[in-house]
Amino acid sequence: MLRALKSDSVQIASTAAGLALAAYFVTQWQARKKIDPSIDPLRGGADPNFPGGKPITPHLHDPSPIFPSCEVFDPTANLFFNLGDPKLDASLDACFHGVDRSAIVRYTDKDQNIHLLHKELYLPGDVPGECYFPDRDGNLYTPIKFAAPNQGSRLCFNAADTHSMSAWFFTTGNSFSWNPNVNFASAHSPNSGWNVTFQNGINPGTTDQDEVQVLTPATLTSGSLNFTGEIFVRDPLIPSDVQPNVTALLNRRDRRLFMPSRHAIVYWNPHATDDRYKYVAYPMLSQ
Repeated sequence: MLRALKSDSVQIASTAAGLALAAYFVTQWQARKKIDPSIDPLRGGADPNFPGGKPITPHLHDPSPIFPSCEVFDPTANLFFNLGDPKLDASLDACFHGVDRSAIVRYTDKDQNIHLLHKELYLPGDVPGECYFPDRDGNLYTPIKFAAPNQGSRLCFNAADTHSMSAWFFTTGNSFSWNPNVNFASAHSPNSGWNVTFQNGINPGTTDQDEVQVLTPATLTSGSLNFTGEIFVRDPLIPSDVQPNVTALLNRRDRRLFMPSRHAIVYWNPHATDDRYKYVAYPMLSQ
């Protein structure tokens, strides 16, 4: 009996010591976070417009033009497109149980509330790279290596696309992705030695205007570094005097209507089976 009591006492003492030690480490970590927020990978540099960064919600901020709506993420547009199946739109359960669970899927209910199939910040399809932002001096910089924007282009472009300083591009390996929310023609050219050239001498223009845009191969260079990618710019096959029309988008995922006069960007929805959903207009984000 005495031996059992002694054993229990040791266990209680060990537990108390462990809790105290754990509390000490947590307290010290929290204190360090106040001094250097960058030690927290979910906050450090997550948004350059806020001191110490701020958490990035796992979903994009774009509203759904259709609701209720079962939607899948489209990396080309960096938006969620309706799947075009009324049965999946009927309810959250129908949507989440009727799609490939490895896809990036969300459901917008009748009250326009957004629900995500995957609520984690990082998704299986995310590829770590380097996310670049222009600073106030016009130079480009990238957050610390483990900051949230560097863990995938989706997170990179979502980090600041609703603020005055938008993410420009995300590099990984020998390729880059340009933020489709930032129109290349009017994008501020940073003083950092980064240059973009287009194949076949295509001139993207220097001002925003109503036009049909097409994904165009481009090369991003900085010193000896070379990256290849694609950017939406004015389609040279569409005469400049022709009024942009959705018929130019038919079956073309690589085209879009850029319409600053209506403050909207229109995409072809390859998933839609209903004609009403084939052309989807999203509000143009303020830069």
